[in-house]
Amino acid sequence: MDYGFSKTKNFLNKNKYIFKLLKILVFVVSCYYLTILCIDNYQQIKGLSLKIKGNIALFVMFSSIFYVFLLIILGLGWRKILEKIENKNIKFELVYVYLQSLIYKYLPGNIFHYASRQIVAKKLGIKHSTLLKSNLFEAIFLILSAFIFSFAFIEQWVQESIGIFGLYFCFFIFSIVLFLNRKSKIIDLTINSMPYYILYFFGIGILCYYVINYMTENDIPYLQCVYLYSISWIAGFVIPGAPGGIGVRESVFVYISDNVISQPEAIFVILILRLSTTIGEVFSFIIAKLNKRHHIPEIPN
Repeated sequence: MDYGFSKTKNFLNKNKYIFKLLKILVFVVSCYYLTILCIDNYQQIKGLSLKIKGNIALFVMFSSIFYVFLLIILGLGWRKILEKIENKNIKFELVYVYLQSLIYKYLPGNIFHYASRQIVAKKLGIKHSTLLKSNLFEAIFLILSAFIFSFAFIEQWVQESIGIFGLYFCFFIFSIVLFLNRKSKIIDLTINSMPYYILYFFGIGILCYYVINYMTENDIPYLQCVYLYSISWIAGFVIPGAPGGIGVRESVFVYISDNVISQPEAIFVILILRLSTTIGEVFSFIIAKLNKRHHIPEIPN
């Protein structure tokens, strides 16, 4: 079953040079904007850092470890997608392949984490077409899960409470439709895979909530914290830009945090989260490389 992905692949191939130009443009603009913000707010950010200097190191250490577990959840979600596409059980070994690949998204091009999965997983017996489909489904589920936590953001453009109620009601009806049609292959895949990605954003929301409320002395509700991160994550993921969404995610977070927390606090929060998640990805890579129980083939240079 092609799922219509061949048309998407042809479209991307025909417009690859336009996308490449857009990536460079977005990366430069985002980094410039973030740099200007950091320079303008340097003294305030420095004051926040000095005020909780000991807590920063402790938080980054524990949050990085916590983030490793969230990445394992994403790996399990990817394995579940592969199982549903192949209609067979997939070894836990593929989770290590997933963890090992994450660090490569910081290479120029923002595609090498997908490429590394293709190379290694194919050596482990997974078909090339299955891997392509799994990567596309994973991207869709990540965006949908982030969007679920971003519903509250839409309330700013909805004047009456009935509007936001209507959004949640539509989501409720959509969930019922999925359940009633769960025998459909795509819907069955969605029902079995989506919870992993929802759980990931729930966990990253906890980290965001802690930084905003305990490291910058605010009192922001959890849902508001998680939608701030989710919106910025979506922007960093879907907008063609820097590797790993660097610059794009941070710029959008600072922009949409206006009137919620101060600009220096927003910069401080998203930089701490970026540091924690990046270190967590490094830890995940090391765990996968040092794994003795399951042999993972080397990725060729």
